[in-house]
Amino acid sequence: MNAPASQPSPGTTPNSQPNALQTDAGVPSGSIIGPCAIAFIASAAVMIVELLAFRLIARYLGSSNYTTTAIIGVVLGGLAIGNFIGGGLADRFRDGRMLALLFVLSSAGCFAVPVLNKLVGDWSALWFLSWPRRIATHVTLVFSLPAILLGTIGPVVARMALLRSDRVGRTVGAVYACGALGSIIGTFACGFYLIPYFGNYAVIQAVGAGLSVMAIVCARTYWATHVWTAAAAVLVLVGAGPWAWAKEIGSDLGLRERITPFVMFDADSEYGHVRVEVNPDHPTRRIMVLDKLEHSYLDTARPDVLQYGYENVYAAVTDHVAAGRDAIRALVLGGGGYTHPRHILRVRPRSTVEVVEIDPVVTRAAMAAFDLSPQPGLTIVHLDARQHVADLVRRQTAGEALAPFDFVFLDAVNDFNVPFHLTTAEFQSSVAKLLGDEGVFLMTLIDIYEVGGFLGSTLRTMKNSFSHVTCFYAGYESEAFQPGERYTFIVVASQRDLKLGDLEADPRHRAIAQQQLTREQIEAVMKAPLTTVLTDDHAPVEFLLMHVVERTGRAAWNEAAMRFYNRGNTEYALKRYDRAIESYRRAIELEPAMHIAHLNLGLAYKDSGRLDKAVEAFLAAAAARPDLPGPAMNLAGIYMLLHEYEAARRAYEKAIQLDPQFAAAYNGLGMALANLGRLHEARTAIQRAIELKPDYPAAVRNLAQLDAAMASPSDGHAPATRPAGD
Repeated sequence: MNAPASQPSPGTTPNSQPNALQTDAGVPSGSIIGPCAIAFIASAAVMIVELLAFRLIARYLGSSNYTTTAIIGVVLGGLAIGNFIGGGLADRFRDGRMLALLFVLSSAGCFAVPVLNKLVGDWSALWFLSWPRRIATHVTLVFSLPAILLGTIGPVVARMALLRSDRVGRTVGAVYACGALGSIIGTFACGFYLIPYFGNYAVIQAVGAGLSVMAIVCARTYWATHVWTAAAAVLVLVGAGPWAWAKEIGSDLGLRERITPFVMFDADSEYGHVRVEVNPDHPTRRIMVLDKLEHSYLDTARPDVLQYGYENVYAAVTDHVAAGRDAIRALVLGGGGYTHPRHILRVRPRSTVEVVEIDPVVTRAAMAAFDLSPQPGLTIVHLDARQHVADLVRRQTAGEALAPFDFVFLDAVNDFNVPFHLTTAEFQSSVAKLLGDEGVFLMTLIDIYEVGGFLGSTLRTMKNSFSHVTCFYAGYESEAFQPGERYTFIVVASQRDLKLGDLEADPRHRAIAQQQLTREQIEAVMKAPLTTVLTDDHAPVEFLLMHVVERTGRAAWNEAAMRFYNRGNTEYALKRYDRAIESYRRAIELEPAMHIAHLNLGLAYKDSGRLDKAVEAFLAAAAARPDLPGPAMNLAGIYMLLHEYEAARRAYEKAIQLDPQFAAAYNGLGMALANLGRLHEARTAIQRAIELKPDYPAAVRNLAQLDAAMASPSDGHAPATRPAGD
């Protein structure tokens, strides 16, 4: 086992014995206990880092088949490279200092992980890559270095063991077995205990600190190990210390989450990172963030007001189907902030609502910050939704008298993290059994209609289990549907015709009725390319949603800009326009392409009477997003106020060019043409608005005024006016 002759290695003397590894570890010559223990610890560290990779990148990239593939591939690739490098080092350097140096570098690599993760996650250059490439690049930049460094340790340890024993096979087998055992114990300890109890950042720092201690064990007299261990201790202090200065420095370095006074709850769980934040200007307004997803919103001063569009669709469909009933039986899959389940009980106090929330920490957060408390009629189950539904079906099949549910709400799907097993035909068939012939299944999902792979596949899959399937999108009142924009869609399925078109007759839900996709739109998206019936065997949801997450990433502005933007929205709602303008301008300084900030800045200028500044802001919004009709529509409105009717006409026509189904743009165009004296063209435009939106009071009034003007003797010009309120 003699090594080839070479120059004396660093830390050795010329008369060192070539066949004996000089180490300070204190393990008797001939014993392989030391190498086996080192292999155990190093392998455990590898698996802990790999598991943490899934958790750390989830807040930027979600959890999907792509992230799993990238993490496993990058870590294995890094280990392979490290093994190759380590083999060369084992032949060249034989004293304990080399092994200690590898532990020092591995420790530094672990401490660097959260820092790199934050830097790479906020690096806007990656947002323009395709989604798989962005994930692969992110994981490579963050985790390849620690994987390579940890991979170098194995061959050096194997060489150490072989130099202490003449039984090659048994020695290698023992080292490999201890390494595998370390991987197993590290995996279970990390997944079942360390992350839930201590959190991601504390665990990665503990691994880094542990590796620095191993460096001292391998070379107690080597100065570099002591220097680095002292540095590691400082990093642990600023990364986990309870002092204000430690929290500030640690969060600046990226070693810990930044906890502001406006964070009411912050914890890692087995399933993700859970945080509840308070609006600093309105302490009663709270938002729950799961990883990066803003999942639930509550204003404790107005708990009866649903804040999200999809929740209002839920409420509208429930009110219509259960009209006249004071009690329903509902199964809600996905608890979050528990706003919708409590709304059901508030409106119909005699109802029974069973909520299935997989993550107990989410429920804890809702209790701590969303005023959730035990109440009659509310049952909470902490279990996977598919498993709970399967248990209910088994009990039903076994003859247990289970009353069918009136409604099943599935609110566990978003764009970053899609539990595919809740989207398949097999699961929906089980849901249908729990509903019976009278029940209704509502499922929330996110997609872009013009691509529509996931939406179309979901609709096709629903058709296998339900006779009647329709769909709503969650938008703002009077907002035109933009097929190229990302929307939250709500698929509604039942065995009977629910006659949801009758929602038009209910003043409370008329706006919701206008957000129902037409039969033609539903049929078209079901025929979109790539759509398929989703099954347990084949449900490529990540692939179908790739375009959504790519567009989301490109639209993801930095957090500071979003804070100023949200603050501007708050000030605007309070009609403090000067403060709103200042906040929007700060957001734009940080993100010049933030079109929504330009758009809202224009609205604030308009409402404060600075119309020339509003024009500039809307032009900037149009330049940032030339594919959206909103900036042109708002610009046209300003031109109408300025009596610049020709400019208004051009702007309205631009909005129509971008969205030929935009009824409000046709109405505005008609009024601009009327003020230009082109009455017949104006009438045609307003009639088109009414064709697109029959229930359009403003257009109907404008048409009546125009007909009256055309019937009265005049010089052929309509009186100067502006569109009736849209």
